[in-house]
Amino acid sequence: MLGTATGVRRGRRWQRRLLLAVLAALGASFASVLAGASPLARSTVDRPDDSPEPQIHVLYVLPSDRGDRELDTNGTLESSVAAFQRWLAGQTGGRVLRLDTSGGSLDVTFHRLARSDEDIAGRGASVRDAVEADLKAAGFNAPNKIYAVYYDGTSTHACGGGAWPPELPATWPRCT
Repeated sequence: MLGTATGVRRGRRWQRRLLLAVLAALGASFASVLAGASPLARSTVDRPDDSPEPQIHVLYVLPSDRGDRELDTNGTLESSVAAFQRWLAGQTGGRVLRLDTSGGSLDVTFHRLARSDEDIAGRGASVRDAVEADLKAAGFNAPNKIYAVYYDGTSTHACGGGAWPPELPATWPRCT
């Protein structure tokens, strides 16, 4: 029982540090994102940043054999991000998360994985782990960024996933 309580305390301590890191990343609102600016053209690389500060970078990720719904270029991801920013601003007196922008617009990177949808979905509860490993191998591991991954593949386990430190450490939350 002592080991479990210690593990829970460590997990809560890590969660508090993560929360403090996220709150520290809160910055001035990006008018273009909140106003629903037109999305940038597709990019498979992280564009030059408007700010050197810690930030959240959005990725649109597909398995190798999954159809492309162009969520990164048709305004869907910008609308989703704008919605969570508006909600957060309403809860925090106008404060929002510092997002990765380039030229004043939300910087969304497209990445197609080498693995098939069936291969990734077959990992069950480890879908997030497989996507994270592939993204790290592809170079998405900047030390000043947290990656918000919109994974447009299937999962029979959950519609979203995230780390559970210290048992399951990670760099990315995942949104689908």
